[in-house]
Amino acid sequence: MDEIPKGSEPFEGDIKRLFEDSSGVRMRLPGQASGKPNVLLVMLDDVGFGSCETFGGVIPSPGVDRIASDGLVFNQFHTTALCSPTRASLLTGRNHHSVHMGGITEIANSFPAYDSAIPRESATMAEILKLNGYSTGCFGKWHLTPSWEQSPAGPFDRWPTGLGFERFYGILGAEASHWEPPVYDQTTPIEPHLKNPGYHLTEDLADQAILWIERQKASAPDKPFFCYFAPAAVHAPHHVSEEWISPFRGQFDDGWDQLRSKIYERQIKMGIILGFTGPIESLTPDMGKSAELAFKEVSDSGQLLGGQKVSVVRGDSTCIDAAAASAAAERLITSDKVVGIMGADCSGVTTAIANNVAI
Repeated sequence: MDEIPKGSEPFEGDIKRLFEDSSGVRMRLPGQASGKPNVLLVMLDDVGFGSCETFGGVIPSPGVDRIASDGLVFNQFHTTALCSPTRASLLTGRNHHSVHMGGITEIANSFPAYDSAIPRESATMAEILKLNGYSTGCFGKWHLTPSWEQSPAGPFDRWPTGLGFERFYGILGAEASHWEPPVYDQTTPIEPHLKNPGYHLTEDLADQAILWIERQKASAPDKPFFCYFAPAAVHAPHHVSEEWISPFRGQFDDGWDQLRSKIYERQIKMGIILGFTGPIESLTPDMGKSAELAFKEVSDSGQLLGGQKVSVVRGDSTCIDAAAASAAAERLITSDKVVGIMGADCSGVTTAIANNVAI
């Protein structure tokens, strides 16, 4: 295995006292990644195991469907069920405790597995790919910088630009308004929503990712890129316009118990759940009797609110699928060499596509 970062190559020319007696050597531009696949990694936030139709859920997801139909579907993606730890594991390839991210950055403590300070010896895949000739970009929610380092004054070692990403556009923390988000462009705070009626964070992130990809391919068409696309949705707050919500109104008025059973049955039929075909009640015999109330035990106003909340979340998820499809399907899946991967920090399923690429 080659050592990285690679050291400077020794000068192979001849240096004499006078210029005319010396001989130079043509510089070699780095091209070790030429011919390698582009990589798009999409990390969704708080999207459940059975959310998308692709995995038996009720959210229309044609973008994910397209990736799944042309590639592979997995149902054992390891998740820590939390934002920061899953992201740390995914980007470093290590157990989240070994990279000091045992919990989210907001609840860090002084013990090494939980101090939220990713050690310098734990390189991210972005750093590895960058040192091997890739362009690297991060768009969306980061949530891997210690809280005491999240300011325009830095230090920036654990910002995306300090952990292997040459381009960053998004939010640093766990959540933000999608209408008025505190966005950073590289390490500079900006307010893209100002004088921008109809602004929405998810759409902005997709536009920025697409623009970066287009510029990369126009400027260096033979240089592959690694794009990490991690929208803040559907983490709270659930901000999405009415056009995405209205198609789902009334679809979830029967409650979450019925919805869960419906999704469970569809997942068994589709082969997403393997090795068990019994009723869902046998898996959770106390469903509705402990911490989670059964829908029928909730007040009428609570049931109405619950149905409305689910409609908003489903609309938000559909908006994400459209944004991801814009970045993935139109710009990447049609190319000759691409690896596209989608996963979620609270989901056990993921999809991947590889065109003309040996993974």
